[in-house]
Amino acid sequence: MALRTNHASRYLLRGGKIAVNFETQAEDRHLPAALASMAAKLVRELLMARMNRYFRSRMPELKPTAGYVQDARRWLRDADAILQPDERTTMVRLA
Repeated sequence: MALRTNHASRYLLRGGKIAVNFETQAEDRHLPAALASMAAKLVRELLMARMNRYFRSRMPELKPTAGYVQDARRWLRDADAILQPDERTTMVRLA
């Protein structure tokens, strides 16, 4: 059974014994979601810093990227000379 609104979806599993909720902006209403969001953002920032450091060791003039779409496209163009085909394939999401 499913219940959907513009901001939430709730699914009941195993005869209604388990509820799974998906909500937009859940971090505004639920502390565990807010903490998970903060942790995910921190891990992403740390990983991006590490990636930027690695590729700048191969190409010092390469400007860092935060990885968001427009800047990532710029970064891929700028890094083209040092990227191996398998690196590019691994970094570029196809879906």
